[in-house]
Amino acid sequence: MIFKFFEQLSSKKKPENNYEFYRNLPEEDYEKYLKKIYKQKIGVNLNLENPKRLTEKIQWLKLYDNLEIKQHLTDKITVRDWAETRIGKDYIKKIVGIYDSFDDINFDEVPDKFVIKVNHGCKMQFKVHNKKIFLEKGFDKVRQQFIGWMNYNFAFCAGFELQYKNIPPKILIEYLLEEEDGSEIKDYMFFCFNGKPQIAHTMVYS
Repeated sequence: MIFKFFEQLSSKKKPENNYEFYRNLPEEDYEKYLKKIYKQKIGVNLNLENPKRLTEKIQWLKLYDNLEIKQHLTDKITVRDWAETRIGKDYIKKIVGIYDSFDDINFDEVPDKFVIKVNHGCKMQFKVHNKKIFLEKGFDKVRQQFIGWMNYNFAFCAGFELQYKNIPPKILIEYLLEEEDGSEIKDYMFFCFNGKPQIAHTMVYS
């Protein structure tokens, strides 16, 4: 998968602007290149010593606030236990199974409609509305996509999202949730400041 972030960076024709370069950087160089990315994207110098802008504070957190709990909450599998202790299992999306590789999946045991995704990245998923059509026409392409995703470290996709760095890659299959009329459900996201929700955002993923 080619992420839009690196499509934009690659247009600058600089040799360091690619996933493999960032993945192989020593940790002591993360700050240096995060400053380069920030200047290129935002147009101003990144102040990590005394961050004032919200965007600067986010960059500081990405580099220096990598607590173990952040990895636990980022992992789409381990976060389930954390959420269950707080809101109860009735509100946790039910899953069909968890797998170490795409070839471990027995699709005879998978429902006709489902979502297949990885636990260690963002928007790395595929929705299936008809399993028969998927197995006949889309299986090989999706299989190759997931093989690639399982070897992809999302931490280096968009400027050092280091909470993803050490998540053991897994594949999980969930039941597909739909509205009563069969349309896509909305995904609600809440942005919290000082522990309080301040902004709500919703969108539909097709």
